[in-house]
Amino acid sequence: ALPSSSAHRSSFILQGGRPSSGHRRISESGEVTLRCNATRSAGVEELASLLTDAVSGYYHERGIHCSAGEAWVRFFGDCDVDGSGRISFDELETAIRKRLRSGISRYQLLVLWRQLDSDNSGEVSVEEVVQFLYRVDLSSWPEAEVQSVKRAVRRLHKAGAMWHQAAGNWYKIFLQIDFQSRGFITLDDLKRAVRGGFYGFRLSAQDLPDDQLHQLWKAMDDQGDMRVPLRKFLAFMRRMDSPASQLKKRTRQVSEGVDWDVPELSMEQMLLAAKELARGMARLRRAPTSLNTPEVWTHLFQMIDSDGSGRMSFAEFEDCARKMEVSEHVQELGIKALWCLVDADRSGQATERDFVLALYRLQLDSWQSLERPELQKAMEKLNAAADKWHRAGGNWFKVLSICDEDGSGRLDFEEFAKVVRKGYPGLNLGQSVADSELRGLWKAMDSDRSGEVSIQEFMVFARRHAPAKPEEQAPKQVLAAQLREEEQLFVIRTLETALQCYFSRRGLHC
Repeated sequence: ALPSSSAHRSSFILQGGRPSSGHRRISESGEVTLRCNATRSAGVEELASLLTDAVSGYYHERGIHCSAGEAWVRFFGDCDVDGSGRISFDELETAIRKRLRSGISRYQLLVLWRQLDSDNSGEVSVEEVVQFLYRVDLSSWPEAEVQSVKRAVRRLHKAGAMWHQAAGNWYKIFLQIDFQSRGFITLDDLKRAVRGGFYGFRLSAQDLPDDQLHQLWKAMDDQGDMRVPLRKFLAFMRRMDSPASQLKKRTRQVSEGVDWDVPELSMEQMLLAAKELARGMARLRRAPTSLNTPEVWTHLFQMIDSDGSGRMSFAEFEDCARKMEVSEHVQELGIKALWCLVDADRSGQATERDFVLALYRLQLDSWQSLERPELQKAMEKLNAAADKWHRAGGNWFKVLSICDEDGSGRLDFEEFAKVVRKGYPGLNLGQSVADSELRGLWKAMDSDRSGEVSIQEFMVFARRHAPAKPEEQAPKQVLAAQLREEEQLFVIRTLETALQCYFSRRGLHC
């Protein structure tokens, strides 16, 4: 629960409170510098603090206990009625004045808006606002000291070994922190894991002080992204882990009589090895298998799992690769690197989900990412086809409910491809949507890299990336003021006084 006290108001730090202002790195010019090259004035920092106090108190009074970072996301989600994911200055001002009822003036909001709307487009995304406030707050935290961060890493490593038998296995420790299996962790995830009891690391403030935890997170999230993905977490922890906890510089894989050095292959090289295994499977089965869809990894696992136990060992993996007659490079290095990827917990076995999900994410990273205009163009084709065949009018629930053959309420990539390309009840688009567009759309939708997208997630994505309506294509601009700030403040106060006089003459005292 988030206390209502202002000492605990920080939007993105632990419940121990905000670091003292004496530790803030503020230059003589009054600016706070962040490593991600974001520079904000001290006035904007104080304004962001006031807003964070207000939004934290707003939800705390309503019995919703969450960190203020989550509160900001919830707050803008409530204000974004049309689900576009973007807000204008008028929407921002209305939301803050009516919902938060803070004493922040319009002039102060304009100062903040200038920082947010750097391109003067008249609109900003919800993600931009939340990330801006996060980076302003992060810039005021104590700068990370290497020794302090290493102490925090050692305590976390020791707790992982004690409670989860994860000595030296940072992947397993990551899985305990990433309890939602999203492939990345946030500060809230780290807080829950470190201070939590059941399934946590049970580290009190005496075991791991808040300041050290702040420094650990700031060192990990050095770009101010609000999240740390698995690959970055592993690289950081292995770099910071003390040599004493690493009995050898090179990782060793020891399970069921297997003992070898882990090959150092890039993600691209491992993906090429996996595709060669898939081609070998296609030759043995005498059936063509597409290498561009995640379904191929399910077929590959079923072929490797010869006893049908639902689990595979390295011996089964190696034996199957030998039967496929793959190249010597893959037999010597490829399968060992892939095994380390799928058997991340070093248990000596991998389930179907472990195998398929690891290779799916490897494949997903290789797919092209689409920019927002490209996503909108692709969604425009899908919306037109949905109107043509289903008269959906933007109602994707109607379309997907018909196409959801197993009734699970979720789609994987193959089901999504059928919806787009197959005939009725599909959209019958065939190759008018290119493979790169289809994969780019899926990569953008499956942001948590789970391999599935719920119907609700698809609907939210479709609404946010729908082409703008004609009246929305030219958003109202917030004109840049030509007066100095002191002159603007004088004009605002004069207008407010005149407005009060106008209503007081009519008997309205407010």
